[in-house]
Amino acid sequence: AKILGKNKFQFIRWFKSQVGLTPFEYVMLKRVELGMKLIQQGMPLVHASLDSGFYDQSHFTNYFKKYVGVTPNVYRSTCNIFQEN
Repeated sequence: AKILGKNKFQFIRWFKSQVGLTPFEYVMLKRVELGMKLIQQGMPLVHASLDSGFYDQSHFTNYFKKYVGVTPNVYRSTCNIFQEN
C-alpha cells in the first residue's frame, strides 16, 4: 500500500515537516531518552547503552552527546546530585 506518496523520500520529507526530525533522528532520540531513564535508575552505562538499542557504548555516547549536550557519564554525575545519600 502506498502511504503518503510514492517513495520513502516523500515520506521522510513529510515526517520531518510534521515532527521536525527525520524518522532516523526520531528513533535515535527515543533511544537516547530511554538511555537517560535507565541511567537515572542507576543502570551501568554499558548496560544502558545496549538496552537502549545501541551497538556499543561508544555509539551510545556519540548520539547521547549529540542530543543531550553532555556525555552519559557527565549526565549520570548530575543525576547523582539529586539523589539522597
